[in-house]
Amino acid sequence: MTLDLAEIQGLVLSGYGDRPCAKFVLFAIEDVTRARAWLAALAERVQYGSFLATSKSEPPFLADVCINVAFTYEGFARLGLPRDALLGFSGSFRGGMAAPHRARQLGDDGPSAPERWLWGGPGQPSVHGVLLVYTGSDDGDPHEDEQCAVEITREVSAEHGLRALATRDTLPMQRANRAEHFGFADGISNPSLASLARPDKRDVIPDGEVVLGYPNAYGKHGLGPLVAPEADARGDLPESREKPGRRDFGKNGSYLVFRELSQDVATFWRFMTEAAATLPERPSPVWLASRMIGRWPNGQPVTQVPETDDPHRESSDNDFGYHDMKDYFGTACPIGAHIRRTNPRETLLPVPHDPPLSEDVADPERAAQRSDVTDRHRLVRRGRSYGPRRSASFDLAQLTEPDDATRGLHFLCVVANIRRQFEFVQGTWIINPNFAGLSRDPDPLLGARRTYPFEASSFVIPGCPARFVDGVQRFVETRGGAYFFLPSRSALRYLGQGPTRPRAATEGEAQEEALANELVLLERTKVERDFAAQTAPQQARRAFHARSHGVVRATLQVDGTLPAPWHSRLFQPGACYPAWVRFSSSAPGTRDDRARNLHGLAIKVMEVAPHPRATTYESRTQDFVLIDAPRLMASTLAELVALERAAVRGKLALAAHFVRHPGQLRALYAISSRPSHPLARVYNSVTPFAYGPERAVRWVVRLRRGEQLVPSAPGPTALRDALRAQLAKGPVVLELCVQNRGTRAIPLDDAGHAWRVPDERVATLTLHPEGFDDPAQEALGERLSFNPWNALEEHRPLGALNAARKLVYRSLYELRMRLGGQQPEEPPRWHARS
Repeated sequence: MTLDLAEIQGLVLSGYGDRPCAKFVLFAIEDVTRARAWLAALAERVQYGSFLATSKSEPPFLADVCINVAFTYEGFARLGLPRDALLGFSGSFRGGMAAPHRARQLGDDGPSAPERWLWGGPGQPSVHGVLLVYTGSDDGDPHEDEQCAVEITREVSAEHGLRALATRDTLPMQRANRAEHFGFADGISNPSLASLARPDKRDVIPDGEVVLGYPNAYGKHGLGPLVAPEADARGDLPESREKPGRRDFGKNGSYLVFRELSQDVATFWRFMTEAAATLPERPSPVWLASRMIGRWPNGQPVTQVPETDDPHRESSDNDFGYHDMKDYFGTACPIGAHIRRTNPRETLLPVPHDPPLSEDVADPERAAQRSDVTDRHRLVRRGRSYGPRRSASFDLAQLTEPDDATRGLHFLCVVANIRRQFEFVQGTWIINPNFAGLSRDPDPLLGARRTYPFEASSFVIPGCPARFVDGVQRFVETRGGAYFFLPSRSALRYLGQGPTRPRAATEGEAQEEALANELVLLERTKVERDFAAQTAPQQARRAFHARSHGVVRATLQVDGTLPAPWHSRLFQPGACYPAWVRFSSSAPGTRDDRARNLHGLAIKVMEVAPHPRATTYESRTQDFVLIDAPRLMASTLAELVALERAAVRGKLALAAHFVRHPGQLRALYAISSRPSHPLARVYNSVTPFAYGPERAVRWVVRLRRGEQLVPSAPGPTALRDALRAQLAKGPVVLELCVQNRGTRAIPLDDAGHAWRVPDERVATLTLHPEGFDDPAQEALGERLSFNPWNALEEHRPLGALNAARKLVYRSLYELRMRLGGQQPEEPPRWHARS
């Protein structure tokens, strides 16, 4: 199958060797409408692979400025890519490079831990995309680098709804000297795609190993994100080959792995100098470094040129095999050398020197089979170095002298399967101390000095006798990283137009929309009537849970031992957030806590990282709105609207409604209560919410086991009095739990039934006594908007009832602010008093 070059972004197919200057800008999407408009225009200016179909003297030509763009999972969610398409991306892409379990797998610990990254790590602003700009020519115009900066400034701007988070400069690439900062030739062993390879090319992999929508090394089409046809009414996307009727958003796209790696050149050469002096033959530092890399500085493989680089040989020779050269035991190129780990070629794995298997090395068919195993894990690299160059003449006195410059490699690679390709190579071959029969030997370049799962920092040079280099230091550290996806031209157009297309609503959707609009009007009527009935001073009270029992300062602490499956945006182990908590009763006219009622608990978590949000009402909060019952008296939106309609018409209409619906009256009685203490109740969200991309949960808050409650006396303000007495003894700890729907056949849109599912704690909520009776704190609590849609996208409300709440809660909040002469605002965090 021939690649559709006009659809594939050029970076997937070319490293842009004719464009030596490059800059990469990481950005966040702040205005989705403007960003889509920018993307619609950019889709026609992006450099695609069409130029590879012709010679350099024939059109289409490589542009003077080559622009490519890629997005993270959060970026696609921010742009509104449909949920079913988002779930079609790989789990690695959705979870992100900085996830704790993935960081362990990739060896990102110690100084390389995501918590220490310059970008892409926890606590850092969410990266939504990256713009990659390449320009320049062989004549080395000094203004070429400035041209990249001009393009970036023009594209990534507030005018286009984008905010630049970080710009990563690169070192202009030199054709005559493509050496990385340690001084070794780079970019030699890079496979070609079958559709683009020269007839004599040996290192070739199937197109589907890099580009989605084509056969991979297994002869299969890799899975990718699909959208429903009704979400692509314009027909921008091609039809899925694997699932006819669905539209293929992923076809002609590729995953892009971006890791910023710093290189400590002085430490590298200082270690080589000191370690070489401890070996019996006292080799040169260059000899030892070449054994660890697997090539001499000029690029010649040590398997072919064992003792010193040969000026008469081709420096970029890559057409060789370790068994071809009878280097079974790694006596020429050590088994643990960097290039032998990253591309074992036809090395037998897991034990390359197993004698019975070594007898068939002359069999071409068996050799091809061994190479096929390696070819299922190949990467196509597109990296560029950054920072000033050190001496290329191997003046060790200069190379070992520390300086203050930062330098390293922007490691970029394109793959079709992050887990099977990049993560496998990094986790199974590079940082694995037991690679291919070794014992405590991680990659000396990228994986040195491992502490997990055990201490490992050796390098073995096989021979008779074998030589050991112990205490290999860490020369390369990760400073940032993320997984991106390079969409095709069609996918970029689709995103630019907005993934959701106008279409005629189904009968059910039209009915739900009408019911939601009616519910807005009913609840607004209740608020306006209550406000008009008050004598001065008037207070615009909430339609739900109008009676406040107190506003409390709190701290939400995510469990430090939270199991990996429960790690999500808000819920990272050990994360800590300030919060406001409001206790309340539902009926606005209630004056006495001894009356039967529904009681509420609302939590506003502050200082949440700006990840993709379900709405843009507030930028750094997550709200939880709960009641002290596991269900509602109405199961569906239609039942709730009918009940509220009767309540607005008056007591007689409400009584008549309950006569017709006695089950609702019984349910109302069952879920209402007369508690003596608000902390003695168990609070439930009643409606479902997302927990990550795949789970549906209900939130539950309960008193932590072992907490003792202060007895309270009955009275009109018993609940507030009980809270005051409890907090007077000190902080109180509650538990935030989830009820996981899992694969149970529980309807999402039935709020009239409890989920009989065990609770699982994910965090604790500590209530602080400070400011409990402060009038200013109470007034702030009444101004706050507790809205289930003030939420991260990964914790968005689900179902029809919640969809209606999106309209109702915001409308009522804006009404309350207008009646009170105030403006909607995002609240400040609380600060402890000195």
